[in-house]
Amino acid sequence: MATQDPDSQVVANCLSVLGEIDGWDSLASPQIIIPSLNRIKTFNEWGLCIVLEVASRYTPPEEEVYEVLNLLEGLLVHVNSAVVLAAVRVFLLLTLALPQVHQQ
Repeated sequence: MATQDPDSQVVANCLSVLGEIDGWDSLASPQIIIPSLNRIKTFNEWGLCIVLEVASRYTPPEEEVYEVLNLLEGLLVHVNSAVVLAAVRVFLLLTLALPQVHQQ
């Protein structure tokens, strides 16, 4: 799959095209999300927003939520406001099912 490409710009472009053609919800699978999040630091700002858009559609199992949040934590202090807002959106959506965390 395209998420295995060594160039993060290729991955972001593929996610963008597939999201527009098939719909963003079709990309919300662990096979796409986990590899993309594991290399989140290699994406430029535009690529980060694309990956975060896909991540916002993903509902991980409860034991995986904290791993995803840990991967995204560094984006909360990014210099680009679009990246920060997209990361906050993912944080809020992932913690909806965890009321004790969502309140914080």
